[in-house]
Amino acid sequence: MSTTEQLERLLRKYYGYVADLEGAGVEILDLLAIRDQIQLLLEQSTPESVLSQRLYNQVYQLDDVFWRERDVFK
Repeated sequence: MSTTEQLERLLRKYYGYVADLEGAGVEILDLLAIRDQIQLLLEQSTPESVLSQRLYNQVYQLDDVFWRERDVFK
């Protein structure tokens, strides 16, 4: 599986958690583990792996929503 495919799969999971932060099914540790995996892929990417700007934007947008809604976990 390519880095792009892995990142897309993880972003779908991350989106699912972030879209339903107040839902009973959201486990903060699972959400953070997915986000850590995303970060690892981003850090390991090379110019040859060429991740699209769309994927980077998606990460930033989801992080923004998560950051704004962080009080849900207090």
